[in-house]
Amino acid sequence: MQTRATADDPELRAGLHELAQQDTAFMRLPFDRAIDRGELPPDTDVGMLVELLVAPLLTRVAVTGLPIDEEFGRRLAATFLTLATAGQASEA
Repeated sequence: MQTRATADDPELRAGLHELAQQDTAFMRLPFDRAIDRGELPPDTDVGMLVELLVAPLLTRVAVTGLPIDEEFGRRLAATFLTLATAGQASEA
């Protein structure tokens, strides 16, 4: 979803996209390494995994205002690992 300001300004939208890519590039590394080690399938959609990891954090900060505390981190990690490895059980 885009705000009206970015929807009407292709240059702003492109700049925000580039900034987002730079800001999340480091988050791809653990997934890429897991693929290299055979811990994730080679066709894993790393971009989607990064989005799935970032979205709950942004929701906490920008939408709900709820804390990002240790308990939330544990729940997020457990849920994320389940999602990230869901297809592996059927492939084994």
